[in-house]
Amino acid sequence: MNEAALWKWFPVLLLGATLIFAVWRVALVVNDPSFAADEQAYAHGQAWDAELARRAATDELAWQLQLEPPPASAAGEGPVLLRVRDAAGRPVEGLAGSVIGFHNARAGAPRAASFADGGEPGLYRASLPVDRAGLWQWEVSLSGAAGAWHGFLREEVARP
Repeated sequence: MNEAALWKWFPVLLLGATLIFAVWRVALVVNDPSFAADEQAYAHGQAWDAELARRAATDELAWQLQLEPPPASAAGEGPVLLRVRDAAGRPVEGLAGSVIGFHNARAGAPRAASFADGGEPGLYRASLPVDRAGLWQWEVSLSGAAGAWHGFLREEVARP
């Protein structure tokens, strides 16, 4: 085969390499755990007035929430403790709720759990796998006879 016959395959090789690179980049972007899109953005936009009313009701309660995440561990789940106090500093009892947490750099990998009674007034406990140290965002929803609270907290997870 002569040299001129080999050159005719150069554009095919170049286009093929470009196509393979593009497919590889798309696969990286689609599977990126640091990115999260709200799949219900339109529905959330339509319910914006209800969201504002819920936020106002949450602010009126003036509850003080203190979240204590476990240290980071690859060994399994750890206890997430939540202390809830009312505006006067008294423990708020009889609540049920849930928590969704994710590392700030892994928004596409949230973890969810339900709160259970923590054994003392105003203390609630959930069990979540917390495998990365650093800043985490926690979405907390609580409801009970004392009211309903929904909001976001940011807490640092310590290294073990």
